This record gives sequence, structure tokens and C-alpha cells, in this order.
Amino acid sequence: MKKLIALLLALTMVLALAACGGEKKDKDDKPEKNTKPTTEATAEPTTEPTVEPTTEPTVAPTTEPATEPATEPQTEETLQGVQDGNTYTNSLLGLTFTAPEGWGLADNSQLAQILGMSADALTPENFQRTLDTAGVAMILYAASADGLVNVNVVLENLARSNAQDITEEQYVQATKDIVIATLENAGAENLEYESGALSFAGAAHYAIAMQGTIGGVDLYEAQVYIKCGDYMACFTVASYGENHVEEVLAMFEGI
Repeated sequence: MKKLIALLLALTMVLALAACGGEKKDKDDKPEKNTKPTTEATAEPTTEPTVEPTTEPTVAPTTEPATEPATEPQTEETLQGVQDGNTYTNSLLGLTFTAPEGWGLADNSQLAQILGMSADALTPENFQRTLDTAGVAMILYAASADGLVNVNVVLENLARSNAQDITEEQYVQATKDIVIATLENAGAENLEYESGALSFAGAAHYAIAMQGTIGGVDLYEAQVYIKCGDYMACFTVASYGENHVEEVLAMFEGI
């Protein structure tokens, strides 16, 4: 039963991220004030992956005006990342994640199935087309054997909502109410949350931390955002019963 709830929450969060695109542009310059404090960063558990983070590329100073964008062209492979056994590496986001022993790491066909897409929608050949068309795509999902701790990463194409200039902080302010409402609609109660910067994979990024209950079980969740060029990656870690969010976030290392 808990695994089913976790799966439904994961899918709900992905849909919430997809729905956020139309509202982000209007809220860029209107950060909202937190109305509920929270004590720990947490993430919703699921048996499937949920949102997409990235780091903002830096441009080296030059003595001549640039005539083309300074960011390097992004390839399908770097956008999607690659899996090698239980290790996931994303050179675009500048990080790697190794799932603990006993955890499951979804492959591309399983990620597509989670999102209700065709089996080949997230293959390297089709990934960019899917991301441009759908606006969001899951690039990582991993879960413990019992399904009570999971992590997923969703990548969003900001250009589809004309939000390329949004910062990680503005993104958090523009989407946190939607995230909270989504969890409440999924049955979460007594939610407390806070937002702010934290250290993730060797760098400072903005995040939302939440905790509450669902089905009488304690729920802990954290969502960390990384922007890279025209893309925003949302890393969601969820834990049921006991709070394992911080230790899962620590499994991401910078490269």
C-alpha cells in the first residue's frame, strides 16, 4: 500500500512540475513569503522518478564581444545523463549519483513507462525531441528495495514557457505553492515547509524542504533545483516513516 502511495505521489509531482511552466513567468519578480516553518529537508517517497535540476553555466571573461552564446551546445547525452550499473552521471549538471546496494535504478524504458510514454520516448535518439515536445522528462529514478525511500530527477525545458531567465530562487518561489497543493491533493496532511539555499553536490542551490503525514505515515521530502542554460532540473528525495533525506542528498557528488 505504501509503495502504491509513493508511486502515485511521484507521478503527481511530475505532473505538477509540468503544470508549473505556465505560471512561473508571472511570478518571477514576486517571491512569496513562507507561511509554514519546517524542521528538516525532506522528499516524497515513490517507486518512480519525479523533477528536473541543473547548474548555471559560467562564461569566461573575454576581451572581444561574443557574437554567439557562450554556452557549449548541449547534446542529447549530456542533457539526459548516462547510467553505468548503479551509477548515474550527468556532465551537464556536473554530478554523479550511486544508488546504494539493494536499490533499483530505472532504465530509460522504465522511466518512460512511469511517465506513460512510449517505450522508446526516452532513448538517447528520441530524448531531446521528447523534452522539447512534452516540456519535461524524467532523467533519473531510484528507490530502496522496500520503496519507502526514493529519488527522482525531472528536467524541464524553460524555453517552452519563455522562462529562460528565471533563477533557481525565483523558480522555488514560483512553484512552491503548487508543490504544496499537489501534495495536499494527494492526501498529505499537516505539511510544514521552508525554502532557501543549501549545499548540494558541492555547490549552493535553492530547495524546498517539507514534512507531514500521508495515510498516517510520516512523510519527509526535499526538492533541490539546479539551473543550466535553458533547463531546470528538480531533484526530489522522499522518505516514508524515517527521515533519510539528508543521507540521500549526500549521495550526489560533484564532478
